[in-house]
Amino acid sequence: MRKIFAVAGFFLILAWGCSSSGDKSTNDNKPLSPIDSITSLIKNGKKDANLFYQRGKLYFKNNKVDDAINDLTIAIKIDSTKPEYFIDLSQYYLLNAHSEKTRDVLKRAEKNFPDNISVLMELGKLYLYVSDFDKSKEYFNHILELDNYNGMAYYYKGIIAKEENKPKTLRKFMQKTIQYLPDFYDGYFALGLSYVNDTDSLAIQYLNTAIRLKPSSSEAYYAKGMYYQNSGNPLKAVRQYEFILDSLDSNNIDARYNIGYLLLTETNKYKESEPYFNKVLSLDSSRLDALYNLGLAKELQKDFSSARKFYTEVLKKNPDFDLAIKAMNRLDKKQK
Repeated sequence: MRKIFAVAGFFLILAWGCSSSGDKSTNDNKPLSPIDSITSLIKNGKKDANLFYQRGKLYFKNNKVDDAINDLTIAIKIDSTKPEYFIDLSQYYLLNAHSEKTRDVLKRAEKNFPDNISVLMELGKLYLYVSDFDKSKEYFNHILELDNYNGMAYYYKGIIAKEENKPKTLRKFMQKTIQYLPDFYDGYFALGLSYVNDTDSLAIQYLNTAIRLKPSSSEAYYAKGMYYQNSGNPLKAVRQYEFILDSLDSNNIDARYNIGYLLLTETNKYKESEPYFNKVLSLDSSRLDALYNLGLAKELQKDFSSARKFYTEVLKKNPDFDLAIKAMNRLDKKQK
């Protein structure tokens, strides 16, 4: 199964609106843009840190990350008492893949605001992002010392447990997460996903709650499909994947591939599986598993010549593709 666990909440993007009524350019009386309005105030000598902060957020919203970083840096020089300035600047650096600068900004913030939960949360997430799990846990533990009911700290500790391949610990922390954040989709999804490979019916219970909270979640329906697939219920699995394709994401490669795979391996509908694998390849030509399965479908229909062509194509792209090597050996024996 593809990796669909996602770490939620890494980057906070704050929306900001600005009324331009009354702001007129001196040339054509057209309203100034929000950025130009703030720039005009700054040029008129208003060295207000909040102006640079707000303009920086607008720059970021307009994908001008370097300008956003510059404005947030100025805002902090003018007023270093606002933790949100440091947090936003750290996130702009992180989105520019400057993890060291992100750390430096957040460590400055920690020095200024040692018990600020928002700052500690960002540091914990940063160390999780760079896979320093021990350091990450230190920050989330500190948050829980300050606020034992902080559901997000438990959530990220659960994510760390997942990365450390500790499913029981993951479940313990995710249970705490949904206890304190009863409408938090990611907590229920993480819990459901943790039970999928165990074919435990709790997977369906948690995934159904996740879907209730986020009806458009193709990943939750996909996880349900994987649960049924692992549990030996291919028809139920196919229904989940078909719902994704019909109602949520018609180009979902993994759902389409899994339908083809189940038709091929579980229901013996060899020819019916072929359009699914062909569509997968049209969406992603690198999917050699789909190319191999086209060969297998032909082989099972005793069209050995076509099967050999598909297997040969797989091996041209990856000479070490083990299933294709074994398939060619099978064909050699059958066609002697």
